[in-house]
Amino acid sequence: MKSDQHKSQSEKITILRRLVKMAKADYIFKKEEYKYLQDLADTLGIDRKILLEIIEAEIPEKKTEVLLERAKQLYRLAIMMLVDGVVANEEVVLLKEYTIELGFPAESIDLMLLRMETNKGGMLFDNDLIEIFSIHHN
Repeated sequence: MKSDQHKSQSEKITILRRLVKMAKADYIFKKEEYKYLQDLADTLGIDRKILLEIIEAEIPEKKTEVLLERAKQLYRLAIMMLVDGVVANEEVVLLKEYTIELGFPAESIDLMLLRMETNKGGMLFDNDLIEIFSIHHN
């Protein structure tokens, strides 16, 4: 399994692209969402100029097959959805669409969100994600 630093540029851009789409799902791109994207881009080693290009343009996605990597993408999307303190219906719908695209039933996201709600600060670890998404793995 690849750590964030060992992901290809393409994988990192895919992660950021999905997060940008989540941030824009409610048609309001808030400063908290932008700050989270900047921080994650920095962590991933993606230049902020590239982040701005991602925000402004569509970049084709590359699917990853590893269950944990797909689960982490959904977890990051959920964090993006929650980071501004307001969860719009459009964000939940988009998150469930991504969940299906990544090979999980939409209901698995409900379990993840419930676990995030009950854990301090919404923190989930790799073993939590594996447990949640292994139950519903397609």
